[in-house]
Amino acid sequence: MKNVNFWSKRKVAFGLQALVLTLALSTVACQNSNGGPAAPRTRSPINGQGPSGNSINGLQNSSNTAGVITSSYGGVFDMNSLGYFFNPSGPIGQISASASDGTGLFFRGNVNQFVNAGNIQVLAQDQTALQTGAAYTRELRVTQISVMGNTWTVIGVDDIGAVTFSGAFNGSMWQGSVSFENGGSNPNGGQSLGQFSIVACSLFNCQ
Repeated sequence: MKNVNFWSKRKVAFGLQALVLTLALSTVACQNSNGGPAAPRTRSPINGQGPSGNSINGLQNSSNTAGVITSSYGGVFDMNSLGYFFNPSGPIGQISASASDGTGLFFRGNVNQFVNAGNIQVLAQDQTALQTGAAYTRELRVTQISVMGNTWTVIGVDDIGAVTFSGAFNGSMWQGSVSFENGGSNPNGGQSLGQFSIVACSLFNCQ
């Protein structure tokens, strides 16, 4: 009987360990919009022709073609949040929350508000990206543009989920907040990524 009790306890212990491991993996893995796992992102070149057709050579020096996403939580971004946002295949180095040291979270794209379409690329430019020219990115397809007064909300999606830019126009700038929700296309109740600022005509179709 002692041997039976021993092996029964071991089976229960192994079962609990497997359950904990399964829950941990399901929590960490990003889900795509169909409920399956999203493919991990690998680093992509950040220089050359951007989605808007503008030549970009070092995003931190191209405020006329790239927007900046900043964080209000101290001097650097929360790495867990960035890891969840990008679903990277490897580590992301520290990124300045204000893009003050060359590293930063940037975005660029081409949004045509007249046909409710476009694309936005979000890039994590850490020290590795500065040295190698390759950053973790998310390529978003614009699916919705809504306007309420002076506030424009743009939603872009990919296989990870939905990202929402919502902001107002201040002179030549479009400024506001960015949120995201992995695993779906509804951004309501999503997680905050930070505050953004971009020259409006470098993103929208200005005529």
